[in-house]
Amino acid sequence: MSARYKLLMFGVFCLTACNTTPPARDFSGVWQRLNAFPTETKEIPLVTQHIYRAMTIDVRLKSMLGRWAKEAGVVFRYDHPSDFVIHAPVANIQQPDLGAALEEVNAVFAEHNVRAELLGGVLYVRSTVAVEPSATNKTASTYDPPALRPLPPFPTLNLSAPAALESTSEPAQSSSKQQ
Repeated sequence: MSARYKLLMFGVFCLTACNTTPPARDFSGVWQRLNAFPTETKEIPLVTQHIYRAMTIDVRLKSMLGRWAKEAGVVFRYDHPSDFVIHAPVANIQQPDLGAALEEVNAVFAEHNVRAELLGGVLYVRSTVAVEPSATNKTASTYDPPALRPLPPFPTLNLSAPAALESTSEPAQSSSKQQ
């Protein structure tokens, strides 16, 4: 490389090195001092009021009411023969009380004969009309769930383990003696 080229490159390097940092920005706004307590008390609620509402993940009525039952800590029982897609009027339901929210659901789905109610810790969803068995839909209307049977008792543990080991080890010894 020639000396002129080296001198030119050194000059360009010096000029670019002098202006590498931009000027500091002006951060305007309200700043809070570090390590200083505020002058006024500010309340921070730890428990917020729960609101029963439809969410976009609730595509169907059954899934929305199942979620509400889980949030309320009650058992969910859906005994209606159909499920329904959630539509725009359901988005307006926003109640802190589950009973009031269910009444609004009943008003919205009244034309589809849906009745949702909270009775004794169970959220029931039923049809307001009796379903007649038809020739085409016998399985849905005549299904009778099996009766609940008591579970068999748990097997008991034999606490006399050494005796059990002795009885199992004797045949093994006798078989080894025979060989």
